[in-house]
Amino acid sequence: MYDPSARPACISALCYLDPKTALDWLQNAFGFEIEMIIEDGEGNPVHSELRYGNGVVMIGAEWSADHKSPASVGRKCTQTVHMHMSEDIDQHCERARKAG
Repeated sequence: MYDPSARPACISALCYLDPKTALDWLQNAFGFEIEMIIEDGEGNPVHSELRYGNGVVMIGAEWSADHKSPASVGRKCTQTVHMHMSEDIDQHCERARKAG
């Protein structure tokens, strides 16, 4: 059951050119779990939230001229997320490497 008091006080949002592929990759590479996804009529994610431990990150497409993926702005770093890993870091890195 959804408990709004369990949500983090701050949630990062990341823009991707292909959010559907990003969702799959983030799950496979890092172990994120989909907490919520809203899709358009064609099954494309319009808004989604992924959980890792007690952290949440929103994943979506470019949705305005001011909200862009790094791929659309010369691969400049426009967004970062810091993750605190409580699991074995070597095992985590190996999982991420296998996912590309």
